[in-house]
Amino acid sequence: MNITQPGGGGYVTINNIPAGFNGDFAILAFADLYPFYIGAANINPNTLNITLLPISNRSVRLPMWKLDFTYEGDYPYDFSIDAVTRLTRTGTPEGFYGDGADPVLMIYSQSSLRMPALWGEGTGTGTVRIARYWSGITFTNGSATLCWNDSFHWDW
Repeated sequence: MNITQPGGGGYVTINNIPAGFNGDFAILAFADLYPFYIGAANINPNTLNITLLPISNRSVRLPMWKLDFTYEGDYPYDFSIDAVTRLTRTGTPEGFYGDGADPVLMIYSQSSLRMPALWGEGTGTGTVRIARYWSGITFTNGSATLCWNDSFHWDW
């Protein structure tokens, strides 16, 4: 299993988050089937822990990670992570991602999760305070910006 963490680039910024969520923690996830993309401070592939970033001044800037993984049994629990890559300006997918790759923002009151909790299931801790999604995401020069006002409520 590989972990790559080069410097620079590869962020998604989310603006106009309601002020009531300042101080809570955010994670963004979307998949174009495989691989899986996650916006978070850090991902530990050995422990499956994800460190989230705090929302401040109604905004959050999330470094993007790409997870390459293999399912070994029951979805979504039995999987092994083959590689975790911190995306950079040149490594981030360019263009529009939609049609099933819709990004979902999840807001939690705690600063970390264990991987299966990302899907709201499994052995992870924490409860999603709110989840919002967008009908696609566009990357330009390795980064993207989303506005809360353009998102939809995700019924968890």
